[in-house]
Amino acid sequence: MDMDDELGIDERNSGDEKTDAEEDLIATQTEKNIYLQIDSKFGTLDRDDFKKKMCLELDAQNLKDIRLSLHDLAKLEKSNYPVARIVERTVRCDSAPLDERLAEDIFIIYHFLAGDNNLSELKSLASRHKQRTGMHDSSICASRVSKRKETNKQSQRLESEQEQVMQKSECNSISTLLNDKDDTTATVDNLYKIIDLKHFIQDSIQQMKDDIRNELKAELDKMRKELHARDVNYTRLQSDLERYKEEEKKLSKDNLALRMSLKEKNNQLEDVKGNQLFLQKLLEDKKNIIRIKIMLLRNARHRLK
Repeated sequence: MDMDDELGIDERNSGDEKTDAEEDLIATQTEKNIYLQIDSKFGTLDRDDFKKKMCLELDAQNLKDIRLSLHDLAKLEKSNYPVARIVERTVRCDSAPLDERLAEDIFIIYHFLAGDNNLSELKSLASRHKQRTGMHDSSICASRVSKRKETNKQSQRLESEQEQVMQKSECNSISTLLNDKDDTTATVDNLYKIIDLKHFIQDSIQQMKDDIRNELKAELDKMRKELHARDVNYTRLQSDLERYKEEEKKLSKDNLALRMSLKEKNNQLEDVKGNQLFLQKLLEDKKNIIRIKIMLLRNARHRLK
């Protein structure tokens, strides 16, 4: 059996596309192979020997990859697996070395997959931190709303001031009309002018309000489109990031399985080399014995003669 057969790697045309079900099956197969290799190599050891041998043969990164593979396998195969998101192990001064804690986690998950009822131990592996997601533009929206409110206040204040000016002008005009009866025609003309000015100012204020309203509406529509585009882009980037993470995780698992299989092959090769040296030495010893026997026979014949 070659290395690809041992790891369960299926050679396929690179141009053929895999369905989600096929990709999950391949990922599960890789995780299952890792579990089986651990079972064959470490399964019979007790907790201390299991952890000691793991830490001796594998570094912290390999232990992290194995732990994640067993965690994913448990989520797929065991409906009562209680760990939704596994805790992140880091180097800490006030606790055991990182590789020992990772090996402890692997021991717990492995024995759960093997059929042990160790749910209480598994709970120590669950992460208590919640992920934070989302994108906020509340400061921009608040600024826009504040600007609109301030503009409306200024318009209302201007309209009120103009109204007061108009009322004062009307009162002055009426007072002039009453005090100067001889100039009635001029007073009426002035009154018409004031009324026209009032209408003009009112129309100008209304036009200003309409312009401000339209400008704010256009700006708000533009901002909504920009926010929508940013949300779409953010969703796409997040989807791409998750896809890249999954691909990286699968590559890491495949690489780990290959490294473990290669190490096993190297060990087998070393055993073969050792056996070969032993056989060569044994053959040399037998050759020496035969030479000695031949010499003894020759000496015996010589004496008989």
